[in-house]
Amino acid sequence: MNTEITDNDPVAKVWALYWKMKTDLQQLTLEHVEGGKNESWREIHEKARQLTSISEAMCEAATA
Repeated sequence: MNTEITDNDPVAKVWALYWKMKTDLQQLTLEHVEGGKNESWREIHEKARQLTSISEAMCEAATA
């Protein structure tokens, strides 16, 4: 089985986007909770919604 990931691999691109957004959301939430930066909860909520949409699409694609 070929496990090499290429730039043309759409699954790899979706996973990369998912992990980037997840990391960004974790950092944004941590900064907000620690009071380091005054980020809006609306921004955090929007990023969480986007992340949820991506993860739902990934689950649907995996079971298709």
